Amino acid sequence: MFKKRFIILCALFLALFLTACGRKERPVDLAVKEGILIIDNGSEPEGLDPHTVTGFPEHRILMALYEGLVIENPDVPGDYLPGVADTWISNPDHSVWTFHIRDNAHWSNGDRLVAEDFVYAHNRILNAELGSEYAEMLYPILNAEAFHDGEISDFSEVGVKALDDSTLQYTLKGPTAYFPQMLMHYTYWPVHRPTIEAFNAFSDRTTNWARPGTLIGNGPFVLKNWVTNQVIEVEANPHYWDAATVKLKGIRFLPIDNRDTAERMFLAGQLHKTDSVPFNKRRHYRDTRSDVFHEDEFFADSYVGVNCRKSPLDDIRVRRALYLAINDQLITESVTFNGDAALCWVPPVIQNYDNSIKRDYDPEMARALLAEAGYPGGEGLRPLDLLIVNTDTNKIVSETYQEMWRSELGVKINVVNEEWKVFLDSLAQGNFDLFTMAWIGDYIDPSTFLGMMTEGNGNNHTGWVNKEYDRLLEESSYIADPDARYKVLGQAEDILMTELPILPSSTNPRVYLLDNRVRGWKSHPIDNHPYKFIYFAPENESESE
Repeated sequence: MFKKRFIILCALFLALFLTACGRKERPVDLAVKEGILIIDNGSEPEGLDPHTVTGFPEHRILMALYEGLVIENPDVPGDYLPGVADTWISNPDHSVWTFHIRDNAHWSNGDRLVAEDFVYAHNRILNAELGSEYAEMLYPILNAEAFHDGEISDFSEVGVKALDDSTLQYTLKGPTAYFPQMLMHYTYWPVHRPTIEAFNAFSDRTTNWARPGTLIGNGPFVLKNWVTNQVIEVEANPHYWDAATVKLKGIRFLPIDNRDTAERMFLAGQLHKTDSVPFNKRRHYRDTRSDVFHEDEFFADSYVGVNCRKSPLDDIRVRRALYLAINDQLITESVTFNGDAALCWVPPVIQNYDNSIKRDYDPEMARALLAEAGYPGGEGLRPLDLLIVNTDTNKIVSETYQEMWRSELGVKINVVNEEWKVFLDSLAQGNFDLFTMAWIGDYIDPSTFLGMMTEGNGNNHTGWVNKEYDRLLEESSYIADPDARYKVLGQAEDILMTELPILPSSTNPRVYLLDNRVRGWKSHPIDNHPYKFIYFAPENESESE
């Protein structure tokens, strides 16, 4: 009997031993031990030159590689903390700002970072030959717009000066109390002059300077590896001025354009954070997995852009008909299970700001407008191409639009899928009728939404121009009183909501899955999360803490 029990015990022990030996540790568990954060980046970035990119997939990576004068305060939305600048002051009306560059600010190769690096960077992005789509972000600076448009040729007339190596001064064209918020955007960040000049990249956006081994940044991490459509890896920067605060050893950004794939990878232990959650799984996670499911307030809108340069979309009646036939509330309740229909363009995040003209769902009026434009029941209206980025979520929503426009108006829609880089090129070339996109505020102010629709703005892909709209935006930049300024901006938004070069569709929270061992990743309305404050829970801390 003893011998039999001994054999059984040995067999059980051997089985347990072999099972343990055969069990592989999950990638996220190994990464936690190594201090490596693995996140879903949503798409392959267009590039990593902060002066020639426009999207959030790029911004998410650039935040690791660069740092501006100030950085986001993760605990107080809209607030900021010292970055490259350790102190700053403004004059009483906030039209002149002076920043002191900290003495221990360095580039990732050890070079000292000085005030002139910012001046050089601003000169580059405002150089019209570079063709930066985001140059307008610098227009609050005195004479920046005139220089970019070629009205003046001497950059010394632009209101940014290096008073000495440690002192940078901005003179703005009007009172701008929110100016430090703008400085958190990558368009205001410095670039390493010797690198730009070595690649002759001052006005040439086609060079490969922003690659591993050659990209010199000043952020908490440096670019380590980039395998196209697979992974971008960054590692801790030993020359970063606040390196002692950085807990992570590195970050891996994975370009996953399918939400179902990202969810499966998260559940399989291959991701610490997803970029989104499949529509049909959101209620499930909301009800059963509050430990990993997050819904953050988000200063963002989804919208349909309209090519106002092409017939029949140059007719406001056709644009309005398309808008009134979309039941976005039904989409948010039954398709995306997330957010609300957008009633206007600026999301309802800013206190004391509002506009008068709101959207409505009125298919009967839509049909009447389409008939008035000469297309009763859609008759005689050519098929319209709806351009989307090739992701599962975009596909579902665009097919819902397609069916609504067919059933309510008799309008035929062709949905055209493109990869992110190709999609951006199509927008730049005007090769579309309609497109779906989301806009995330660059800072918490109405102008970051309204400003993108001014004439000549690199992010205004619609070709829409309205001189009164532009005039109101310009007028607002000289108004110091916030309430008076908001009133003028509300009048501009009413023009936008009347002429509808874009069709605001929904305001949604930022929805994602996050490994509950990740600490420091806090809700933020523009989804900015300084990586220097991100870390993993200590091993002796329980997951519920």
